[in-house]
Amino acid sequence: DDVCGSGLVDDECGVCDGGGAAYECWDGSLTCLESECPDESGDITDGCQLPNNNLYLTSDGSVLYNTSDEIGGFQFTVEGGVVNSANGGDAGSAGFTISGTSTILGFSFSGASFGPGCGVMVNLNIEGSATGLIDIVVSDPSGNQLSFESYDANDAEDILGCTNSTACNFNEDATV
Repeated sequence: DDVCGSGLVDDECGVCDGGGAAYECWDGSLTCLESECPDESGDITDGCQLPNNNLYLTSDGSVLYNTSDEIGGFQFTVEGGVVNSANGGDAGSAGFTISGTSTILGFSFSGASFGPGCGVMVNLNIEGSATGLIDIVVSDPSGNQLSFESYDANDAEDILGCTNSTACNFNEDATV
């Protein structure tokens, strides 16, 4: 509300003093918008379905992302497969150099970045049965590390609350 000392905070939907996520999806989870609900098959098909600061490797080799920060570089290891090529996605559109066969490295010689937002970070052509991403390092355009993790749909558990320490429903571990 931009009023000094008002004490009002934005909820996870970005609404000042709002009630938070109120749209109930098919799986019982709560989101801000219907379009943020997971696919009914349970598969993640869009980066916007991920929690903030998460990566996810799809069965077709797309690395999906969701971030509230600009991304200036990234590195991760593909578990269980060998990467034949890595290109495209938002990193490719931003002019990133992308290389690697098991550990993938993406950065820009010109200082370009992408995000904040969500989508396909990069497309991988993988040989073998990749099981996920590990050893994830993501940085902002200044080289500061951003806290990212690999999303595991099987381990997803909603933790209700707000990560703003002044909120009445504060929970530092909140995901919804």
